[in-house]
Amino acid sequence: CEFTNLSKEELFGYNYGTMLVEVKSGVNIEEAFNGALYKEVGKTVEGCTITSKDYDLRLNLDDLDKALEEKLNGVFKIKTEDATLDAMVLDSNANPCRLR
Repeated sequence: CEFTNLSKEELFGYNYGTMLVEVKSGVNIEEAFNGALYKEVGKTVEGCTITSKDYDLRLNLDDLDKALEEKLNGVFKIKTEDATLDAMVLDSNANPCRLR
């Protein structure tokens, strides 16, 4: 995704209770979120990256995933040898950038 219109605090800070929602192209945002507090923060782009031209930022999601796994692996088991789980992952039609 490519973020725009965000302060550094919004991009990097803790925002408890915040949800990031991906909306199909062509959807009228004002109509779809009428009555809700929302802010358009960017757009979905090709590739597995998070970018912000405002802050000259380009993060690879695979690198971020690997860093998180390394950090948590000492506390939580990240990898498994479960063949059933592997089959589910291989058969999924989900976006491969988000599938782990």
